[in-house]
Amino acid sequence: MSNPDKAFDIHEYIPFRLVVAQTKMHASLRPESAEGARAIAELSQTEFRILVLLASKGPMQPSAVAEAYGFDRAMVTRALSSLAKKGLLTNERQESNQRSKIAVLTEKGRQYAQVEFSVLEHYGQHLDKALDKGEKEKLFEIIDKLLNANEQFEP
Repeated sequence: MSNPDKAFDIHEYIPFRLVVAQTKMHASLRPESAEGARAIAELSQTEFRILVLLASKGPMQPSAVAEAYGFDRAMVTRALSSLAKKGLLTNERQESNQRSKIAVLTEKGRQYAQVEFSVLEHYGQHLDKALDKGEKEKLFEIIDKLLNANEQFEP
């Protein structure tokens, strides 16, 4: 990429490759997944990701949700509000700090997440077959290394 005579090759740009991989992988889930379940709840991709995170990690503050995905707080606030209107979560005040709220899945939200977890688990097992254990560990190591480099980046 640093050769001034060579045009910028987007296919050699790591973020582009990661976005393409993520987009194609998520698209692969749609036909097999509970598209019907997603349609019933009418979730955006952001709402879906937040719902799955809460089902996996338990109740969380909006700031922790934003940090987990790298979303901005306004996006998380809008998504949490929408999920609450759909009856999939509630925003409850924390006992230790009444000014602070945490997002908690409702029973309907937990049931929806369980359907999605089975789809994600099935797809994850399919992808796991493409890598041996060492390759998967190395992939996670490389991703973590890229995320750490991203945190150090100064534009």
